[in-house]
Amino acid sequence: AAAADPTDASPTLDQALERERVMQALAPLQAVGLAQITWLENATVKALYTALQEDADIFYFSGHGGFEPEHGGGLLLLAGEAGGAQPVDASDLTSLLAKRADLRLAILNTDLSAHGDATTPALAATLVQAGLPAAIGMQGTLRDTSAIRFAQRLFDALALGRTVGAAVQAARRELAAAEPESFEWVLPVLYTSAPDEALVAAETLRDAMPAPRRAELAELERLIARSPRLEAIDLSLVAVTLKASRATVGNIMVRRVDVVALPADTDVEIALATMLKSGHGHIPVYGDSIDDVRGMLNAETLLETLRTQRTSGPIGEILQAAFFVPERMHIVDTFQAMQERGSDAAVVIDEYGGMAGLLALADILAQIVAFDWVEIPAGPFLMGSDKRKDDQAYDDELPQHTMTLPAYRMARMPVMVAQFAAFVEATGYMTQAEQQGSAYVWTGQKWDDVKGANWRHPRGPESDVRQKQEHPVTCVTFADSAAFCEWASKATGTTVRLPSEAEWEKAARGTDGRIYPWGDDKPTKELCNFGSSVGTTTPVGAYPKGASPFGVLDMAGNVWERTSTKWVGNYANYRPDDSPEGDATRTVRGGSFFFNVRFVRCACRNYLAYPRDNVGFRVVSPGF
Repeated sequence: AAAADPTDASPTLDQALERERVMQALAPLQAVGLAQITWLENATVKALYTALQEDADIFYFSGHGGFEPEHGGGLLLLAGEAGGAQPVDASDLTSLLAKRADLRLAILNTDLSAHGDATTPALAATLVQAGLPAAIGMQGTLRDTSAIRFAQRLFDALALGRTVGAAVQAARRELAAAEPESFEWVLPVLYTSAPDEALVAAETLRDAMPAPRRAELAELERLIARSPRLEAIDLSLVAVTLKASRATVGNIMVRRVDVVALPADTDVEIALATMLKSGHGHIPVYGDSIDDVRGMLNAETLLETLRTQRTSGPIGEILQAAFFVPERMHIVDTFQAMQERGSDAAVVIDEYGGMAGLLALADILAQIVAFDWVEIPAGPFLMGSDKRKDDQAYDDELPQHTMTLPAYRMARMPVMVAQFAAFVEATGYMTQAEQQGSAYVWTGQKWDDVKGANWRHPRGPESDVRQKQEHPVTCVTFADSAAFCEWASKATGTTVRLPSEAEWEKAARGTDGRIYPWGDDKPTKELCNFGSSVGTTTPVGAYPKGASPFGVLDMAGNVWERTSTKWVGNYANYRPDDSPEGDATRTVRGGSFFFNVRFVRCACRNYLAYPRDNVGFRVVSPGF
């Protein structure tokens, strides 16, 4: 970095503050050996030439500049030997910088360094034309305070692993936000002859962090990943479903007494611990009282701040503007307002202007289709059966083997009629049973292909699910289940899919190889719905005593559950092929209200492709 403020140049620049801000931005990289800065005060041509004998990735100039076509165009004013200005024109600067193979970027934070005319190119452009990969300059005159602000935000972004282009955009946005009435934000220009790349790879930044900090940031990344995002949602699907709701913001918000909020002087480290403990990616930040909301701390902003390894400082400096909505606003109008604003959360205010609560995008989407997720940790488990322990095992459950899975989330209960109805209402989807006009139904003596049986009428035209909204949906095929998952993913902004056979079994039995979700004891009428003890489906979650080790319910009996795994005869040549393409028969798991004790074991496998009144499904979401 070369700084020069010759005595005969005007105005006088606050280069001490500029250096402080640039060094502050790069300090996290210096701390882990990823950056080394040589800063030349009152830089002369000789001092600059000497410094450039060492390898350098970036050349940064802070000082005065100009554009004089009669003298070759753009120029920089370095310090002369007597303290006055020493002009360095495009030709001189090119000979110093452009032929260096190691130099990747020149930043000319000075007036008119990106200004040219019809016959003379800009100084920054000349460097790129001569072979430098990228150069940043200013089209006009930038105030000193704005130049300092630009430099800090630019280096902030570069230190975060942003590409050069993204860093320039971030710095321009900083100028626009600081001076809304000024047009200085249009002055910075990037010239490039190479692909837009980061100067420090994100992987390098991550690997340089201490292990505890990497773990915390990884957890914060997971929190962000599992939070629905406006940009990931099919808004047309959401609008159709929300219009049927009568809910207002006050009906679904997190109420004031339950809101996790922090004062503006809270340190970023405390904010990180609070966010991870609460699991909320949006935290209101207040001044004198909780009714004095100053802004919103978002997980993304906190992550970006901590990635620079800044371990202290008040969160009041990194807030996003809060979005306020009235308590009585209908959720359709609220959703549209959040969409227009681009906000994933809103502070709810009461009639007196005080905080009534907090509304997140997830609270609105929960009105469409709510999944009670259970976290299944990464690691191994025993899949299949050992006939020495379980003499009821079928051959297709052999051999028992160890499977290792990454972490995922499974819905605590199967998809209910009400959830599937929301999907159909939003999309107009027709199930395969509706299209073909029938489904298989147990009539008391045998399975019959009953005309008019479908998810709305699972036992035939005379049956009805209007009073069974909390029962598992049935008479759905693999294709129907996959279509629901595609819609739910778009509607919630979270990846939703069918579980693989292995994911289903691990969630059902845990890691100790138990025979049933609750252990090795035979099932009873208090543990699950099986063996025609009830004769039909029961509401989901009706058998809490039959929960799996992870707390997942209804994994034994009630309805068979579809998986994404293609059926194979046994595990000898097993490959968990979960490809959604093709017409291959998929495995179902869990037994049903009709099947006996042998079929409700965790390892029992079946294949039922046709729509039936005892087959449903549940969903998973990868990662947590």
